[in-house]
Amino acid sequence: MTKRIFLSTITLLIFLCQTTVLPQLLLYRFRIDLLLLWVVSYGLLTSAAEGLRFGLLVGLFYDLAIGFPFALHTLVKGVAGFLAGILANTFFREQLRLPLIIQSAAITLQEVALFTWHFMMFGSHFPWDDQVSSELILLLLYSLCFAALIYRLTAHLVSWLERTAYERSERK
Repeated sequence: MTKRIFLSTITLLIFLCQTTVLPQLLLYRFRIDLLLLWVVSYGLLTSAAEGLRFGLLVGLFYDLAIGFPFALHTLVKGVAGFLAGILANTFFREQLRLPLIIQSAAITLQEVALFTWHFMMFGSHFPWDDQVSSELILLLLYSLCFAALIYRLTAHLVSWLERTAYERSERK
């Protein structure tokens, strides 16, 4: 129960930071999805089932909070958490290179899903030209600056939660 409350509180704080603080700090018009980075980091550090469950809940919260239709963020974050969870035991937790690569892939897949949704809903031609490619590369660079920090904090958080759960089981 404590774990759920703690994860919910952290998710709410990240959401508030993403929607209020980051738009004021960042240049250009990039919208970094800290919740996606949080879900992928959590999935990488736990398991596929836990990553899927966490991703679906965070995505549903995000869709309900911002009013995005068709539960696109729920689907994207759920799939990202699941795929990250599949890779959970393939690297050391202290390693940073592989998590950053996986988070880059998740960001790219989310942006492609959003572009595809926009094309399907509005039927307009969306030119995938050099401008879009350069914007995606800049978004990835901005996001990866936050991704390393979020991954390290999530690693400490998950190890702390595992340690406290172990200590509670030892007391019983």
